[in-house]
Amino acid sequence: MKTTQFIMTLGVWALFSLHVSAKCLDYQAGQSSLESVQTYLTTQFWQETGGSYWQLEPNGTLYVWSEASQSYTAGSWTIAQGPLMPVLSVSVHEHVRRYTVLAKCDQLLLASLEGDTYDELSLQATTAPENALAAQLAGEWQSAYLGGYCRLEFVRGGQLLASQQSENGLQNRQGRWVLGRDGRTVFLHINGCSRVEIISIKYLELDEMVVRLVCDSLLVSPGVDYYFNKL
Repeated sequence: MKTTQFIMTLGVWALFSLHVSAKCLDYQAGQSSLESVQTYLTTQFWQETGGSYWQLEPNGTLYVWSEASQSYTAGSWTIAQGPLMPVLSVSVHEHVRRYTVLAKCDQLLLASLEGDTYDELSLQATTAPENALAAQLAGEWQSAYLGGYCRLEFVRGGQLLASQQSENGLQNRQGRWVLGRDGRTVFLHINGCSRVEIISIKYLELDEMVVRLVCDSLLVSPGVDYYFNKL
């Protein structure tokens, strides 16, 4: 009975997706519908209702940030065409889960295909927030250290400009930024980086900010406190 209900639910999803997803997915010329879904998955940064964040890289790498444990886990993902809709396979710690995918406007609904149980996972596309902390972050911040400096510019609306001056010369990069729901974690999507950079705000007051890099970064070293001044 559960299996029948599950298949019927997927059928309703499939019909619904014909009317909704086409408005939200950018179907590229020369791409199949599956390729367009893959592009949609990799150009968003997804927040799961339980507090985790997903970044699906085009090369098949999956990065999951747990807000509860403040930990960063790497895995892998693939997508294939299922009987009704695309099927997303996610592997973390050698444990594989398979989901059918319904892509709505700025939302992913994932239905588990494990056994005959029905388990739905909802992920929202994250955007730069419009709140007091985001307003404090907006602007240019610079941190000087031995041999160079790092500068980050948080633009309202989510654009990010990053610069690093070191013995290797000046590097200028662009990307996006997202503030986590905990109000102290900032995700930096820097173009050209292999994964999302994560910083944790330890102190922010007026024109002074202290942050710690949570993961490896092309800008500064992880596990060290950096003092930023607002320009």
